[in-house]
Amino acid sequence: RDGSLLCASYGWSFLQPDEVATLKSPVFIPVPGVVFNGGYILKSADGGKTWRGPIYPPSIPADLLLDPYGQPLPAYNRGAMIEGKDGRIFWVCAAHESVDPRRTGTHLLISEDLGETWLYSCQVATDAKVSFNETSIYETPKGDLVAFLRSADLDDQACIARSTDGGKTFQPWESMGFQGHPLHALRLPDDRVLLSYG
Repeated sequence: RDGSLLCASYGWSFLQPDEVATLKSPVFIPVPGVVFNGGYILKSADGGKTWRGPIYPPSIPADLLLDPYGQPLPAYNRGAMIEGKDGRIFWVCAAHESVDPRRTGTHLLISEDLGETWLYSCQVATDAKVSFNETSIYETPKGDLVAFLRSADLDDQACIARSTDGGKTFQPWESMGFQGHPLHALRLPDDRVLLSYG
């Protein structure tokens, strides 16, 4: 509401093979020599003309992977945050909850200072057989938080999880009954929701 912009992304380190061999594990190496760094946030107070940062969010407690420096991965997500009616920023992030880099669950972080600092709130969706990531979050007119989840190992089903207590807890995730990801929900002037997805 103050006009500032937040841009969340994540990074990679490109290392020589002898450097990779010295890393503390477990780390995510999708291709030889490329190591996942976790997430960061940039912030603009002038409509995107200039950017400040990076702001490194805390790691998700359940995330088992480390960054190239042997530290817990900063939280990350490719999906929309939302500023709630109360001014808090809600951000659903992914976490590697096993050493299998393809297996992720999602968790909620909340900022009470417009994205400068973040606190862990709760688990959003995890499953022993299904992975969740690339999650966007939406606040309904009555204040529920709805997470729109990308799934893996579930025939690319779009999934949803809902919080009715301001992000303290989420109800069990459900399939939405169709394929598609990632998802983004936009409230229209008449309070209907336009859901776009790939």
